[in-house]
Amino acid sequence: SPARLRRDTLVDEQMTADMDGGWKQIIEEYLEEFFHFFFPAVHAGIDFRQGYQYLDKELAQIIVGAESGRREVDKLIQVHWQDGGPEWILVHVEVQAQREADFAKRMCVYHCRIWDRYNKPVVSLALLVDGDPQFRPARFHHQKAGCRLEFTFPIVKLLDFKSEQELAVDPSPFAIASLIQLRKLQAGGNVERRYTFKLALAHELYRRGYERNAVLKLFRFMDYLLRLPEDLSVRFCGE
Repeated sequence: SPARLRRDTLVDEQMTADMDGGWKQIIEEYLEEFFHFFFPAVHAGIDFRQGYQYLDKELAQIIVGAESGRREVDKLIQVHWQDGGPEWILVHVEVQAQREADFAKRMCVYHCRIWDRYNKPVVSLALLVDGDPQFRPARFHHQKAGCRLEFTFPIVKLLDFKSEQELAVDPSPFAIASLIQLRKLQAGGNVERRYTFKLALAHELYRRGYERNAVLKLFRFMDYLLRLPEDLSVRFCGE
């Protein structure tokens, strides 16, 4: 019906904004686990014993005026490296949830701006959580009159990162976060299916035996991604 269509549309619009907040939150709360789960080689290089610092406000200032597409979820973290090199480096993490023609160019622009601002090594990483199997931007290149620029960066494509069977038995909080994101893609605009997935995932959270604080964090992440209209939200709370 038109009313139901309007309800589903409003929920989808809200979810677009909420998804960004969800990934930002869970990365901050489980930063070391994030790198260990998705980018183990980078995790092995970071000396977490010396701490780290988020520079998201600084990143927002650095990328003001960038014309290469819309920023979604991005984090800039100052970390110490274990190779005996510079005292600290910058790690730029981007979580991309939709196909973007100039994504690789935007990653290059951000990389260069961060490097120019701090004059420190920069590691750029992209987690692709969209539903397009063909979207795999990992390289930007440009050349003219003998001048050539090439920029490559590590990417993880959630669609083929791990099987759902592997995620189901992996104890990492990012295994369940990945399942939540995949269920979001599978549900699409069907809020009834989103409700069914959310209910099953809620049971899965408790089945895994996480401590209470972890359950609350992951439940909040799920609320961000699998937002329901008011009627289904009331039904969900009553289950």
